[in-house]
Amino acid sequence: MLVDHPRRRRSGPEISERRLRRGAVEAHGPGGALQPGQRAQQRGLPVARDALYARTKIPHAIAVDRDVIRVYDPMNLGVARATVSLTDTRTEARHEVKTDATGRYEVAGLTPGDYQLEARVPGFAPAVSAVTVSGRHVEADVNLTLGLLRESITLRRVAGEPPATPKVSTASAARVSAPACERTGSGGNVRPPMKIRDVRPIYPETSEPADGVVLVDVRIAADGTVASAIAREPVNPDLARAAVSAIEQWRFTPTLLNCVPVEVSMTATVTFGGQ
Repeated sequence: MLVDHPRRRRSGPEISERRLRRGAVEAHGPGGALQPGQRAQQRGLPVARDALYARTKIPHAIAVDRDVIRVYDPMNLGVARATVSLTDTRTEARHEVKTDATGRYEVAGLTPGDYQLEARVPGFAPAVSAVTVSGRHVEADVNLTLGLLRESITLRRVAGEPPATPKVSTASAARVSAPACERTGSGGNVRPPMKIRDVRPIYPETSEPADGVVLVDVRIAADGTVASAIAREPVNPDLARAAVSAIEQWRFTPTLLNCVPVEVSMTATVTFGGQ
């Protein structure tokens, strides 16, 4: 008599467990490191999810690239074509790269140690900092600030000449005209200011005229007016008042950063010369 023995059905989790074990042996050999069941028990994960984690862990680690490092302007936009250099403080070996269109740069193959990082972009102050390279690449973002404007004036006093009156000059409309500003996808686009009203300092009327140099820290507002002008000390107070009084009357076209008017700083050097 033939007896029909019912086949034993395997449950879903058991099928998954057996298939995963078979796949692990095929991929890694009988003594392979991939043991889905044991790893799942240790991590408290479902067996199938643990096997996926084990299969993708090593390729993921290999695919990890260097951190994205960028040069940013004050508006937090990446700056293209910035020159980034790193100088080894021990050997003075220098490595130089340019940022791409998004402001990204990469300096690879460096010997671990201390370096001086410097980033230069026209219109911005050089950004210099010390970095320590612990691996084979640099992980350091650079944040730029607008550069400092400079202006120098030299005045000469002629013996016997009566006190002068302030000399005022204004730029013509044709001179100050500029093409419309167009925004781009990247940062670092600076349009410097242009002086449209200039007032020359005059010698103060004192019994004994003094000579000297006055350094004035000037802050130009976003609209081009002089927000502040402060003479550095020590300085002859009469010369300082004459220099500051003239500078406060200067006017400029707005300084544009990525087509946005911004404040900018200036150092004015006023030299009151001899006869």
